[in-house]
Amino acid sequence: MKQFQTIYEEKTFQATVSEWKSQCASGPAFIHIFSDGADESEITAACAIIDEIMPDAAYIGSSASGCIYEGKVSTEKLVISCTLFEKQDSFVTTQLFSLDDGDSSSFRTSLRECLSGLQGLKAIEVITTIDTIPIRDVCQIIQEEVPENIPVWGGGAFGDNSFKGFLFKKGVPFCYAGVLM
Repeated sequence: MKQFQTIYEEKTFQATVSEWKSQCASGPAFIHIFSDGADESEITAACAIIDEIMPDAAYIGSSASGCIYEGKVSTEKLVISCTLFEKQDSFVTTQLFSLDDGDSSSFRTSLRECLSGLQGLKAIEVITTIDTIPIRDVCQIIQEEVPENIPVWGGGAFGDNSFKGFLFKKGVPFCYAGVLM
């Protein structure tokens, strides 16, 4: 596995993604996009470049109250990382569960259905909109539904006075109350 990280700069991002693509082995690519107050147009532009150059790459994104770049808290507004898997049988699948209605029981049902359809699951990353969902209920459901032998890690999508917390994934618009896995 290889991992790369960059800050979004309109003039250089296309070349950066092209370099990532040239580093791809035979496995999939998984990209994280973290925004600490970036304009939605910047996020959309970054996603369009990824879609154009690496159309098979899976990506997810969220708001952040501070981004980490090169191991340090950064003042950059848009930080993007790319993980390249080297084994052909590696896979990444993403799921965004909207909880706009605040109903965690529907999340349980959807999570159970999603997990039952996955073979070879090794780990789960979870990012949630902390302020807009019943977070303790969601964490309890994850604890009850995910098999004990599957590592789970993640964090929260935060906003502040100038923007709301959000999540998104490839092909799905911003979600302001949900769980991304």
